Amino acid sequence: MQRINRLLLEAKRTIDRDILQVVSAFIHPNGKGWTVQINLWDGVPSGKTDCITADFDTMEEAANFIDSIQATHTPTFKKNKIDGVTFIDSFDEET
Repeated sequence: MQRINRLLLEAKRTIDRDILQVVSAFIHPNGKGWTVQINLWDGVPSGKTDCITADFDTMEEAANFIDSIQATHTPTFKKNKIDGVTFIDSFDEET
């Protein structure tokens, strides 16, 4: 019975994670490389959210990571599909 409960909980977590969609993604320099912050949302007001952060050496790697997360979190069964937006902060600050 414990095994069944664990499997059901694992399946529920997978389904919940699949419901989330990429709403926005930010790429910004972090000194040595680039940091990505991806915001996920289920499309329901006051619904579930999640945030994924990762560091990369190049901006291309960061953009590829966003593409892979967006491909993973594209629901096939949901009516209200959200088009996510990516912001790239590559402006050099002049002092």
